Amino acid sequence: SVGIGVLSAIFDDSFIRLILSDGYVNKTLENIKNGNPTAVYNSGTNWGGFIGITFNNLYVGLKAFAFGITGGIGTAYVLLSNGIMLGSF
Repeated sequence: SVGIGVLSAIFDDSFIRLILSDGYVNKTLENIKNGNPTAVYNSGTNWGGFIGITFNNLYVGLKAFAFGITGGIGTAYVLLSNGIMLGSF
């Protein structure tokens, strides 16, 4: 699924905007022009970022676990969608 994201991002510029949103892509492009491509992650405190990432990971893991009730189909969807997002990133 990561390969799907990478190849889709290489061959279709609009794919990244579809997956990551226009706002995120525009903000990142502006930060690159300003010389700080990772500025989107510099807002807030270190603890705030840690807590936000932790809760997001717990949410995704819980969702994948809960979707296991579908016989693994829902879990496969969560893994596929997150892999595509990672590849396009």
